[in-house]
Amino acid sequence: FFFQAEAGIRDVERSRGLGDVYKRQVFSLMRPAGRGLPKVYVGSGTGPSADVTVTAGAANNITISIALPSGLFNESPTIIVGQIDGIPDGLCIARVSASVSGNTVTITIRLYNPTGADVTVTAGAVSVVILAIG
Repeated sequence: FFFQAEAGIRDVERSRGLGDVYKRQVFSLMRPAGRGLPKVYVGSGTGPSADVTVTAGAANNITISIALPSGLFNESPTIIVGQIDGIPDGLCIARVSASVSGNTVTITIRLYNPTGADVTVTAGAVSVVILAIG
């Protein structure tokens, strides 16, 4: 008797599982060919700069600006928004977006108020953590 191995099955080397394959793919996405390891920055900021009232049954935006270290990134980095704290009870986060202009990241948080009463977001009460990769 002899056995023919199916495609992808090897006798000599044990499979390390799909996890290793996915880890290599993620790493290769983070490291464009010929550019070395990415630069990474973790930052945080608070906002909004003034009180914002979200009317009952409506939505409103708050913005938070975070300064990136000067000269760290040659191109606009990818921004990943992490933890958001300090959203008042009763409000729901409808959408979060990030934009970069120069060395400033602006986080825009769209808040929806499903309650029957207006809710105010106090200036400086909301904090955001970001990860910048470039």
